[in-house]
Amino acid sequence: YSNIYDVQDSISVPYCLYVRFEDSPEYLQYAYSKLDLYVYENDIQTDGIVYTVYVNSSPEKMVVDIFRPIVSL
Repeated sequence: YSNIYDVQDSISVPYCLYVRFEDSPEYLQYAYSKLDLYVYENDIQTDGIVYTVYVNSSPEKMVVDIFRPIVSL
């Protein structure tokens, strides 16, 4: 996967929106959609980058942390 994705040991971003997803992998897309909707409804400016951290994954359930940096508070 490292030849497809940009993999980093750590990253520091001052201000982010954060979502923790814990469910079946087939529903992961809804976590991204919900975050997008929250950004839109609250008129939040982001830099367009989304960081995804796969905490745990199995065919039945996955735990994913999604971070979306915001431009300013």
